[in-house]
Amino acid sequence: MTSRRPPTQTNSPRRPRFWTRRARPVAPSRPTPHYKSRRGSRSPSPHIPAQTRMIKTVSILLLVLLGVLLLMASRQPDAFAIERSVVVSAPAEVIYPKIADLHQWSAWSPYEKLDAQMKKVFNGTPGAAGASYYWSGNAKAGEGTITVRELMPPSKITMQLDMLKPIEGHNVIEFNLEPADGGTRVTWAMRGANSFLSKIIGLFMNMDTMIGTDFEDGLASLKTQAELK
Repeated sequence: MTSRRPPTQTNSPRRPRFWTRRARPVAPSRPTPHYKSRRGSRSPSPHIPAQTRMIKTVSILLLVLLGVLLLMASRQPDAFAIERSVVVSAPAEVIYPKIADLHQWSAWSPYEKLDAQMKKVFNGTPGAAGASYYWSGNAKAGEGTITVRELMPPSKITMQLDMLKPIEGHNVIEFNLEPADGGTRVTWAMRGANSFLSKIIGLFMNMDTMIGTDFEDGLASLKTQAELK
């Protein structure tokens, strides 16, 4: 009989089945792509905070509004003219000195009431060409000088107004007195150049209405003073 050879035994123990499985390789992480413009420069990240976007939007809107404002201001007239009239039941000879003499403005001018502590300095001969009146007061009264330039008694008075504060301006003032039914028609007029700042202010305030109201109040006071018996 043939003898059977016993099976060969190995000294190493048998490994469990799960040891033979290999771990799956982990794919390497891809770098975050950079967004580039057509010129090759990097553009901002698409994930912009909402607050930053809002600030940029508001800034753009403000720039647009500023541009529109400047454009509208540039289209305003380069000169202005304001005029108001009243009929006074008195002869021109009675009214004329109250205007030509700057010392008498305190009795009827609306601007004299803006500041009770206003500083005043008079120069020259009262009621004559070359006479001037300097004032300096609070924010409403401002600072400036008015000078008598030309006198044509008793029908016309021309003055130069040089404002320093609150807004600088150099304007011409005219008073015209002419016969009218019931007395004398007195016209208070002012004309001058429209500065760029005045053009911007004119977009928000009607200068003719604002200054014209002062002229109306002054003429009403002048009428009262001239008609006193």
